[in-house]
Amino acid sequence: MSTMAEPLTTYVNDHLGGARIALQLLEAMHDQHDDQQFRDFAGALLPEIQADDRTLRTIAEKIGSGPSAIKEVSGWLLEKAGRLKLGHTGSTDFAMFESL
Repeated sequence: MSTMAEPLTTYVNDHLGGARIALQLLEAMHDQHDDQQFRDFAGALLPEIQADDRTLRTIAEKIGSGPSAIKEVSGWLLEKAGRLKLGHTGSTDFAMFESL
């Protein structure tokens, strides 16, 4: 891999990890939140983030790196830790604020 491609690979994989976190968090919000308006908001964002995720995966494959398993697992773990934290704040409004 050329030295120029290494920063691009890192950038794409960082954003893939972030997209994974956002997708899991939005899916949980969409499926579990009591407020229908908020569920609708999360549902409206999901297709956009899914499209970004697909685009990033295509770019990662074209530059030859493919998605980074380490960064995807890290993103998954961070989302789970975030969900635990947000689920124990004692305030639904504050948890929503932190999630956004």
